[in-house]
Amino acid sequence: ARLAVEADCALLLDVNNVYVTCRNHDLDPVKYLDAIPLEHVVQIHLAGHTDNGTHCIDTHDGRVIDAVWDLYGRVIARAGGRATLLEWDANIPKFSVLQQEVKKAARFRNGLREAAA
Repeated sequence: ARLAVEADCALLLDVNNVYVTCRNHDLDPVKYLDAIPLEHVVQIHLAGHTDNGTHCIDTHDGRVIDAVWDLYGRVIARAGGRATLLEWDANIPKFSVLQQEVKKAARFRNGLREAAA
């Protein structure tokens, strides 16, 4: 956070990566996000991950889970709409499934979080 502020640089915020990191290291993802200077965030990434029970791996191979959507909603509520990229790099589904996820992100960005479920 300090580096972004002092360098006055833009940030890419990978919300799924925040979730995975916090889950794997027993950290609070809300506190983690609250410490990020959101005014520097110009793009947000969303993705799915693999939950192995004892740990998660940021695999980008499935739908975004509800907990990550909740974190995304918090970021959007605080920072406003930001360019958002849905990452899905493996086990790529039919286009209609990808489109559903993209439309869900758009509903969050447009302030329709309740309708995003």
